[in-house]
Amino acid sequence: MIKLLKDLKWSPDGVQIDIIPFGEYQNGEIPARAVVIAGHLGISEIIEDSGQDTNTPVEPETKKSKK
Repeated sequence: MIKLLKDLKWSPDGVQIDIIPFGEYQNGEIPARAVVIAGHLGISEIIEDSGQDTNTPVEPETKKSKK
């Protein structure tokens, strides 16, 4: 995942300007070149995606005793 800290204004074709609003995006939701530009501008963070739903509580593992 990538998190844009500010809106990214960029031009994919050198003519028109697109604005990608700040927020979190999954890989592939925004163009790879836009991700690179945001990195150069220092307005992005890479967030590790654990693949788990962050709203679901995770039970800690417990050791099972041998009988």
